[in-house]
Amino acid sequence: MASSFLVLIGYAAAWLLARRHARIGGVAARHIDWLALCAIAGLTCGSALYRWLVDMPPAKDTWTAWLAPVGNVYVALISACVPPAVYCLCRRLNLAVMADIAAPSLAIAIVFARMNCFLVGCCWGDICCDRDELAVVLDERTIGRVQTVPALSGAGWPLAVCFPRGSVVYTDQMMLGLFERPQDWSLPCHPVQLYEAACMGGLVIALMWCFPRRHTPLQIACVTSIVYGTVRFLLEFLRADHGATWHGLTMTQVISAAFIVTGIALLPAVRNVLARSSLTDSSSRAKKRPLARR
Repeated sequence: MASSFLVLIGYAAAWLLARRHARIGGVAARHIDWLALCAIAGLTCGSALYRWLVDMPPAKDTWTAWLAPVGNVYVALISACVPPAVYCLCRRLNLAVMADIAAPSLAIAIVFARMNCFLVGCCWGDICCDRDELAVVLDERTIGRVQTVPALSGAGWPLAVCFPRGSVVYTDQMMLGLFERPQDWSLPCHPVQLYEAACMGGLVIALMWCFPRRHTPLQIACVTSIVYGTVRFLLEFLRADHGATWHGLTMTQVISAAFIVTGIALLPAVRNVLARSSLTDSSSRAKKRPLARR
C-alpha cells in the first residue's frame, strides 16, 4: 500500500513540477496536462510490452533475454517520452523547450520510483560481508555478481540494510544457499535504491535552481541525461540483482553510457545556439546605439 502511494506521489510531483517550469518557459498549462496523460498511457503500454517480451517462454534463451536486466527505469523513461514527443510534434511545440520542462519532472519521478523499489525490495545492492564467507558457498562468477566491489562491500558497512524474510532479496540469497537455516532477515546489502534516490533528489534541486537561469533550450535536458547516465552507470557496480552481460558491463550500463554520450554530443549544438544568440544580441545593441555627436 505504501509503495503504491509513493508512485502516486511521484506522478503528482512530476506533473506539478512540469507545470511550474512550463509557466516559467511560457508554455500553456493545458499542454502539460495532456502531456501527463500521454506519459501515463505510454508507461502503461510500455510496461505491458516489456513484461510480455521478458516473460514469454522463448525470452529466456533468445534475443529478448537482454531486456530482463535492463530494468524498468529506462523502459519507463522511453515509454513515457515517446507519446508526449508525438503530441509535441502534432501541436508544433518546440521539442527542445519541452525536453527542458520534462527533464526535472522525470528526475523527481525517479526519486519516488527508487523509494518504491526500496520498500518493495527489488533492485537491491551487493552483499556487505567478508568475501571469504561468500567463497565458501559461491563460485567466483556468482561472487562477482553479488559483491562486485569488495572494497566498498565489507562487513560492517555503515549504510547496509537487511530486508525481511519473503522479500525478493531474501529469496535470491536463499536460492544461492547463503543461509544454513531459515532466518528473519537477509544478509546486509547496499541500499542502492536509496543511493540513486538521494542523487536524483540533489539533481532535482539543482535543476529547479538552474531552469530559470538557463541560456538556451536543451541545456537542462543535456545535463539531466549526462548526470543520470553517470549516476546509474556507477551505481550498477553495486547492484546484485543481475550480473554483467556484455564485456564486463550490464546492459543497463551500456544504455547509461548511451545517455551520457547523447547528452555530451548535444552540448556543442547548445553552445552553437548560445553563440549565435549572443552575436545576434550584440549586433542588435550595436544598431540601436545612437551615433556620437561630431
